[in-house]
Order: sequence, then C-alpha cells, then structure tokens
Amino acid sequence: MAEPGETGFLRITQVRSGIGRQGRHRRTLRALGLRRHQQSVVQRDTPAIRGMIRQISYMVSVAPVEAEAESRVEETSATGMPTVEPPAEPGTKHESEAPNSVES
Repeated sequence: MAEPGETGFLRITQVRSGIGRQGRHRRTLRALGLRRHQQSVVQRDTPAIRGMIRQISYMVSVAPVEAEAESRVEETSATGMPTVEPPAEPGTKHESEAPNSVES
C-alpha cells in the first residue's frame, strides 16, 4: 500500500466475499462503496479510509491511482455525476439528427 499522502486516491478492490463475515466488516465494505465481490472503487486517500481498509485488509486489495486517472476522478467526484459535453448551439444538427436520404 502507498504511504499516506503519496497519492490523492486509492483503488480498492474486494477480493474476498463478505458472506459469513462479522456484520461490522460487512458494513465497512458498504461504507467504502463495495457492493459485490471483485468490484473496485476509487476513494480519496484519507486517514478515515485507511482505517476502514486496515479493518478489512483480509478482504480487499489496495493500489494507488495513477495521475491520469486521478484527474478524471476529480472531474466526476465533485458533483457525483460524470461530466457531459454541453449541448450544441440551437440551429446546428448532429449526425444523428440528419434526415435519412433514401435513394430510389
């Protein structure tokens, strides 16, 4: 695991099932955003997240997120929604809106 503060984000992957585990550990998985086996999430590298990871370290694997991916995460995590291109100006048509030309 990377040293705290070395990167801004961590990729956390659930590698062991939560079935049959202590309720507290299953709730920690949910708090990290892990709902299914083999699912990965990206979380900020904070002491609270590190503590959760330490509690369930036997069920997860952790890797730092590269700089390129980190910038994409920041763009989407500010609003919680992925960024979308703004709509085209009125009066312009997209390729999907162009009428189909049928030749006889």
